[in-house]
Amino acid sequence: MVEAKEFVDALKAERMGPCTGIPSGMLRGVIGAASSDPQLGYFTATSAAEAMGLAAGLALAGSMAVVLVGSSGLANALDPLTSLNKIYGLPVLLVISVGDEPSLEDEAKDAVRERMTPHLLAAIGVPYEYAANEVDALREQICRLGCIARESLAPVALLVKRGALAEENGPTYSASRCQRSAMSRSRAMQTIVQCFNDDDAVIASTGSIARELYNVNDRENNFYLSGAAGCASAVALGVALSQKHRRVVVLDGGETVLMHLGNIAAIGCYSPSKLIHIVLDSGRYDSAAGQPTLAKGVWLEGFPMSSGYTTVLAVDTEEGIRNFFMRITGRGPHFLRVVIAPEPSPLVAHGNNERGAEAGPARFQIRPSETAARFSAFLTRSCQGNGSSRLAKDGSPVAAPVG
Repeated sequence: MVEAKEFVDALKAERMGPCTGIPSGMLRGVIGAASSDPQLGYFTATSAAEAMGLAAGLALAGSMAVVLVGSSGLANALDPLTSLNKIYGLPVLLVISVGDEPSLEDEAKDAVRERMTPHLLAAIGVPYEYAANEVDALREQICRLGCIARESLAPVALLVKRGALAEENGPTYSASRCQRSAMSRSRAMQTIVQCFNDDDAVIASTGSIARELYNVNDRENNFYLSGAAGCASAVALGVALSQKHRRVVVLDGGETVLMHLGNIAAIGCYSPSKLIHIVLDSGRYDSAAGQPTLAKGVWLEGFPMSSGYTTVLAVDTEEGIRNFFMRITGRGPHFLRVVIAPEPSPLVAHGNNERGAEAGPARFQIRPSETAARFSAFLTRSCQGNGSSRLAKDGSPVAAPVG
């Protein structure tokens, strides 16, 4: 197994860097080591596509950037990877983690991602190798891939399987670099759940937020995203436009809301009157590397306020959450930013397991397909007899015209 510092030193030896990307649990050690190295550095991006654009700019300025992403990030990066980095001849090293810890929520998507990653890279003509778990062999790989990238003026990739790189925690971030709040995510979620109605439809963003809701109040009304980071508010908009009679609540994160700010513009434009958009913002990637997000210092409320949301509020107490729900009696959409405390490090000791285990809420014991089936059944059953939706012959819901 290669230590994170050894990996970073190998990058510097080949004059690669700086690094950019989005958090990946398997790459947390490398992200931490790069962030702490003044010669290399790490720039957080809000999405893999954004990271590819940043890498293109660095290449134009004479640097060969390193983009650190999980396998899910590759799909997001495909557009700039093919239409920017490749056709303009801008070399970059992609470091892609594949094969995360299996679980019911992850096994389907991770199996697909691990299978598709090498095929996608081959299909678009990106040379790749699987990272060696011995430092000398890894140095040779980085040297070889660097030469290919510079000679061909094209992207190359290094695929990292679990066990190749040490997954030690990155640096511990002080509260001054994250959010200052005494309210935990768990306590905030418990308070929010107490404000739900029985027929509310709830869409929860991927990672700790979805798992927290699952552990606090699992029910058929809930749809948990496992992946598709940044898409929760778009899913909620689709439900709200199809079932205008229903209150729809989306639970987002400070990091995920920044991934697709256009969703806020769409919600403001179409103005579903019963949509409630709640952002739980710790200022940190609690589900992955634990590093500060770019939401720190950003006035998130300004986006919905300028997009036409009816109510926009920020709170950091349980009383503030309750007061918000008491206040939103009129037409929406409504927006609430809940400032919460950062969670402990995402990697904790776990018996004799050197890899450790994730801290935070327990993972799902329900498959994504089961979540979708029961949520769809709830929407279908509860909308019967309501004029907002009608049913097809097979019993599936057919949305009423929007407008």
